[in-house]
Amino acid sequence: KAIALEAKPLLPKGPIEGAVLLRLHFIMPRPKADFRRDGSCKRSDQYHIKKPDLDNLAKAVMDEMTGLGFWGDDRQVASLHVSKINARRQGEAGVMIFVKSMSGDMEEMKEETKKE
Repeated sequence: KAIALEAKPLLPKGPIEGAVLLRLHFIMPRPKADFRRDGSCKRSDQYHIKKPDLDNLAKAVMDEMTGLGFWGDDRQVASLHVSKINARRQGEAGVMIFVKSMSGDMEEMKEETKKE
């Protein structure tokens, strides 16, 4: 429910109507054994390929955002971009969320996709 605490102040004035673009960037915690005493990381693996599954993380965030009122139903998410990486620093973990209404013109949506 940490998402609810962080996201509540960012709620739109009303639920987004129409199609939604959603980007989720999960930063997963590493075990303490992956870090040296000075806090630097011993390992260089960037991508988190262990549990939890990426689709389950995305669904949990989407369900929470639906409950908060970002949109009426998570089926409105027409474009979903999700990544999962390992934290670079001890204690670093969380999710970065970007939400945008896609009800604009199609050329704008194509440009947004090219930026990724």
